Formats: sequence, C-alpha cells, structure tokens
Amino acid sequence: MRNGVGTSADGTRAVFAISAAPVTFWEFGRLFRDGLGLPDALYLDGSVSRLHAPSIGRSDRGVRMGPIVGVLGE
Repeated sequence: MRNGVGTSADGTRAVFAISAAPVTFWEFGRLFRDGLGLPDALYLDGSVSRLHAPSIGRSDRGVRMGPIVGVLGE
C-alpha cells in the first residue's frame, strides 16, 4: 500500500492519494507526475495509514489512531 500528497506548481492545490492494492514507488510517483500533473509529491508511510471516508465506501481496518491530516472545509 502506498499513500502520499502532491501539490500543484502554483501551490494552490493539494491532492492526497492512497492505493487500493500494492504498487511500486515508480508507479506511485508516476501517478502524481504524469497522471495528476503534480510536480511535487511526498510519500507518507503506507504501513500505518488508514482512510475513513464513508462517502466513497471506505473505512480501513487497523489500529485506531487520531487524524494526522484532516479536511474541515473546501
């Protein structure tokens, strides 16, 4: 599992991504660069990451932790 965050060149947009299946670092990096057009990205440690997003039908199991990154509004 991989997850990370990328930013747009002008710094106005941040995009978070998390894989549903194992991917290589190369594939994950290309997602940000080629697929999303984001020049800068940061890999976040995938082994402890969880996503709780009922609106997309995802609530990962695992050790309960508090949010490290949260979105309160757009």
